[in-house]
Amino acid sequence: MTFYRSMLIEENRIYPFQAKMETIIKDKLMEGWKPAQENAPLAISNELLIEYLGSAFMGIVIWWIKNDKPLSTEEVSSQFSKIVAYGHLRAAGIAIEE
Repeated sequence: MTFYRSMLIEENRIYPFQAKMETIIKDKLMEGWKPAQENAPLAISNELLIEYLGSAFMGIVIWWIKNDKPLSTEEVSSQFSKIVAYGHLRAAGIAIEE
């Protein structure tokens, strides 16, 4: 944890390290990308979606470390999965009309 705190949060954080982590996350997301229908067009850009998910993941990791791990890894993972699956409003329990 000390390593990640110093690399991602402290005053002397290493921006290339964070950028490399984001690249690894995005590559993993692309690697696991399996749309329901191979040639079906997406409602949004694939690149935008991957960027959003990678940035959101890194933001949560940084928040989690910065706040001294206020939730267990299981809880953070579960909540992030819910946000990704249902969107932030529904995951938070906010009713939305379409």
